Amino acid sequence: MVNFESIKKQNYEGDIKKVELFDKAYELLNGKSLDDQAEHLFLIKDEDFEEFSYGQSDGQRCTRNLTQINKSDWVDELILYKGIIVGVVINRRDVLLGKCVETYFAVDEDGTGSESVSVYHTLVLK
Repeated sequence: MVNFESIKKQNYEGDIKKVELFDKAYELLNGKSLDDQAEHLFLIKDEDFEEFSYGQSDGQRCTRNLTQINKSDWVDELILYKGIIVGVVINRRDVLLGKCVETYFAVDEDGTGSESVSVYHTLVLK
């Protein structure tokens, strides 16, 4: 779980018009504490797995889940604009509202085959 009092925070320095859903977020979250804002912010986590042997795909599977940001084990830092949460940092990657970002990728090869995993996160309002 995320402790909003001790978690690192950074100010969003970019063009706020590039943050999808900002107007809706401002309307919904302005004036609320970070804990209250978190009740409306969720992370969609998509994981794509694929296995190969001898250059051919043996199978692929995908999973998706939705987690409130204060209950996520992935959030390392909050990105704030004038006190409003507009993004989170996951594995040193900025995940801004409405953007799908690859936050993890790995390949395990054994000479005859490989397994790969890609993890994507999207921050959404609910």
